[in-house]
Amino acid sequence: MLIKNNDFNDLDPQREPLEEELEEIKEYHFHVYFFQDNKKSCEAAVALREKILELIKKGFFHPVPYEIVNHEPRGPHTI
Repeated sequence: MLIKNNDFNDLDPQREPLEEELEEIKEYHFHVYFFQDNKKSCEAAVALREKILELIKKGFFHPVPYEIVNHEPRGPHTI
């Protein structure tokens, strides 16, 4: 997938980007937030994790997975 590189200043955001303005997305980073005191919310978060792990096994992602699930606020993610 190619996206527009925002390093290029543009006065017209509606125009199609030039080839040299495109770059490939190489990785994603995301956090799944859930209510740790809510059983349904925890189950949904774990189920999402399992689905992502299955996609990894099928070759859809090439991740560096974080092996644990935090069930309490941690670090800068205090929500």
